[in-house]
Amino acid sequence: MRIEIDGTDEIKKDLDRIIRNAKELEGAHSVKVIEILTQEFIRKHSDYASLEEMLTAPKLLTNGEKLTEKRLASIPVDQVNRIVAEKTDFPDWHTMVRKALDEYVGRRIMEGVG
Repeated sequence: MRIEIDGTDEIKKDLDRIIRNAKELEGAHSVKVIEILTQEFIRKHSDYASLEEMLTAPKLLTNGEKLTEKRLASIPVDQVNRIVAEKTDFPDWHTMVRKALDEYVGRRIMEGVG
């Protein structure tokens, strides 16, 4: 008995797209931490709506202050570690950023698929 499978062209296109996307990510790249710690990510792993809100609650940012990479880098990591450990699913800042980066890469690889 023989079974015909339809849709293999779409599967091939999707696989080709994944390979192309992965090749684009080869080598060294730079991405801003505030770009990978999206609102969706922060909402998923904490009770906050954004990274700004999470850092404003303990007064690491002033209310309404715009978060930039430079401003984020100026906050002592031990203070950020404490907030992350207390208010998120992660034990520390590095672990949270690593998970956000993994999810970012996953999204980039799947861009344009399906």
